Amino acid sequence: MSSALDYERIAHLYDSYLQFTDDLPFFRQQCQSGAVLELMCGTGRISIPLLEAGVNLTCTDASPAMLAIFQDKLMARGLSAPIVQADVTDLDWQLVFDLVLLPFQSFHELCTEVEQRKALAGIAQALKPNGHFICTLHNPKVRLQAIGKAVSHYGPFPRVDGIGFVSLSVDLNYDPATETVRGWQTVYELDAVEHPIAEHRLAVQFRLITLEDFQTLLESSGFLIEEVFGNYDYSLFAPETSPYMIISARKIKTF
Repeated sequence: MSSALDYERIAHLYDSYLQFTDDLPFFRQQCQSGAVLELMCGTGRISIPLLEAGVNLTCTDASPAMLAIFQDKLMARGLSAPIVQADVTDLDWQLVFDLVLLPFQSFHELCTEVEQRKALAGIAQALKPNGHFICTLHNPKVRLQAIGKAVSHYGPFPRVDGIGFVSLSVDLNYDPATETVRGWQTVYELDAVEHPIAEHRLAVQFRLITLEDFQTLLESSGFLIEEVFGNYDYSLFAPETSPYMIISARKIKTF
């Protein structure tokens, strides 16, 4: 599978600079009943608040390093959940779920239609009849406004292990012929006075997708879109201004 980042190299730093929380109330509300499968769960940014809220949650991710950190966080909080190391394009579940989540625009890491279709087929297999799939995507029109103009810098952020800081820079460019974004993300480790002591330069690659193309993929995989929101406040999707496409689809067909 194509990956946006080599997560094995930056897993120990990931929680220090990725502290997004705007989506948590939305997912808590969506997961109030039934069995839930979270794909590409990483270090448990969403998973842990859901487990603390009593959600019946199973989690999967392809990165052993990210999952090891997730397991440590669960133990520290006295929580437990089934965790499976698996690639989202190679899902094979004996259990079935009422809801499958693919949060944080992670579907974009699937850079070919073959990968996208494999993932959707596995998601459909993992769902009960009439089960739901929630997938969050970038709105290409809005996301492209910040790509290719300048290098973006973020931080410094205090490290969660308390030994200094982390900052990062992101340099991206868009290829309209393939609808693919490529570039570099550099993660810097800083000491207590914010002097650089190490850096990790990682290739970035992700593919944007329009709502119309995603709808076609979903329908050919046995899903029907029921709702599309433009943000986590349940505002309706506005093609020119919404930052996200938050899609709730229902499984209507088994192949």
